[in-house]
Amino acid sequence: MGTGFNFFVGSPTSDDNDRLRGVEDFINVSRQFVRVVNSILTEDGIREDSWRVLRLLSRSHGVSMGEIALHISLPTTSTTRLVDDLVDEALVFRRPSSDDGRKALVHLSRDGAERLQRIDAMLSARMPELERIMPGVDWRALSAALS
Repeated sequence: MGTGFNFFVGSPTSDDNDRLRGVEDFINVSRQFVRVVNSILTEDGIREDSWRVLRLLSRSHGVSMGEIALHISLPTTSTTRLVDDLVDEALVFRRPSSDDGRKALVHLSRDGAERLQRIDAMLSARMPELERIMPGVDWRALSAALS
């Protein structure tokens, strides 16, 4: 005898269950990974989002605030505060865009490049610890797949 309520739309297939298990595993591994990375970054007194901004700027010749916000997945107001903090630490600087003088681009400063080099060396030295979380990973392939 039915209650008139059908809470189940359908049963997940075994493929669905495999995918969902994969999603769950990915979340667990990524959280472990982020915990280790953040502990390393904390040793240098920098936050993960700040490090990610420095990494982005190291690969470019000026980035807009909107591009930074998109890259680090933060609202524009939070990104502005983060970049303001990096400017206060002399790790980055703003300069008007040569294409549109109304728009400011953010650039990596010499101090920022030196700090990033130090942080990246710390992370590189601890790669074995990170690799234990994700053994056998082809880091180039992973980066390409996630880009």
